[in-house]
Amino acid sequence: MKLNDSLARSISANPLIGDTGNAGISIYSDDKVIFAKSIAGGSLNESLMSVYRPFLIMDPKGKVDDFVDYKKYLSNYILAYKRRDNEMSIGTRFTDIWGVENVEDTYQGYLVNPAIAIAAYPFEKEIGLKALRKFYEEYADVLFTQYGFRSWIDIKNNDVSESYRARNQATIAVMIENANSGMIWKLYENIPEVKKTLEKVYAKK
Repeated sequence: MKLNDSLARSISANPLIGDTGNAGISIYSDDKVIFAKSIAGGSLNESLMSVYRPFLIMDPKGKVDDFVDYKKYLSNYILAYKRRDNEMSIGTRFTDIWGVENVEDTYQGYLVNPAIAIAAYPFEKEIGLKALRKFYEEYADVLFTQYGFRSWIDIKNNDVSESYRARNQATIAVMIENANSGMIWKLYENIPEVKKTLEKVYAKK
């Protein structure tokens, strides 16, 4: 199943995350332990950029349904994802550099998307801050430009994307703001339709 269908319909038209009805995160009731973390759905095949999408506008804290505790799910997914990347040969000795988004298609190398690690900030603060600092310290000269930061870096093959993704830039900006003030979460969760759905789906038990 995807993120609760009624919730997805309530927020699918918003301009920030697009259509969650067709591209939501996949949550299943069967868990699997990966890198000592229980992962709903049993795999790390989905990019964290996709996993993050619903939580650009919804604070996972306190959101528990019949299948998953979303805050715990996010933390476990982030920690296992980082551990997986750290154990792959992506070309760096720094464990704070992670965020491979093409793990199933690596013929051209491991493409590390900086937004993946940095956007973990609201859910795993220390991990997100360390990633931001290390990406800046080590790769600012090639990643960060007047147009923002590039889509990916292939450290092992000494390559970097020539393109920029608005989604990456927006995800980091929104997640940092949510971590600091919760502003975007509060704005969206106070929309009547969204608020009503959240109260119905995630009623305290």
